[in-house]
Amino acid sequence: MTTPTPFSIAAASIEGVSVLRPIGVLDQPAGIDLRNAIEAALVGRQPALVIDLSSLRYVASAGIAVLVQTHKRLRPCGGGLHLAQPSDAVSEVLTVLNLGAIIPLHATVGDAVRATRASSAGAAPLPA
Repeated sequence: MTTPTPFSIAAASIEGVSVLRPIGVLDQPAGIDLRNAIEAALVGRQPALVIDLSSLRYVASAGIAVLVQTHKRLRPCGGGLHLAQPSDAVSEVLTVLNLGAIIPLHATVGDAVRATRASSAGAAPLPA
């Protein structure tokens, strides 16, 4: 029997942009938690989100799927998902998958917040 890997998500608002920081291993069960946190972070807000990847030790395919689905959902609404500060292990996965070609990837959370604000200016808030 395997022991579940601890996973948590810290949420903040920086300069009016929702920022989520998943902590631990982003596997299938954690992907559900992240999807729920994304939904909660976006209710009644602009369709823009930063996910700080600095505290992730690993991201599985289920976690990648949540990121891609979120990006696809937000782009048509005039916003988007921006990823920031991936840990070395996560950066390797993102590079192999060439995810940076699909979802903007930034060296720092501050850079991601600025890019998010610029790209989503004028976007209507998502319905509650």
